[in-house]
Amino acid sequence: MDMVPRDDPRVVALSAALQPYGWTMATPEMLARRAVGVLDRHWLLGELPVPRPAGWMDGVEPAVRSDERVGVLVEALAALRWRVLTREALCRRLVSALECWSVRRRLVDIELGWLLDGGA
Repeated sequence: MDMVPRDDPRVVALSAALQPYGWTMATPEMLARRAVGVLDRHWLLGELPVPRPAGWMDGVEPAVRSDERVGVLVEALAALRWRVLTREALCRRLVSALECWSVRRRLVDIELGWLLDGGA
């Protein structure tokens, strides 16, 4: 899996959001849910034409268990000894796992479109 850069804004935001949170004590599912919630908030605020407010991470809700991305991150965590990683390294892995999943998903959607169009 290709790793996103350390200075990727998503990595920086996720790392900052996990800093006050006892992430090493979390279950893989809860960590995955929190990460997806943080990344969704980061994306949403990035879409707005105004600067991020000071407390942009306040009140971030974990994603629902049924969110497909939660499962992706739980699987990625299962393949790692993630509790021994630094927070930054963990965040890079999580963002990279989601990026890889997203690319694969877009490719599958394209291929499915080709099949449904009769290979045109």
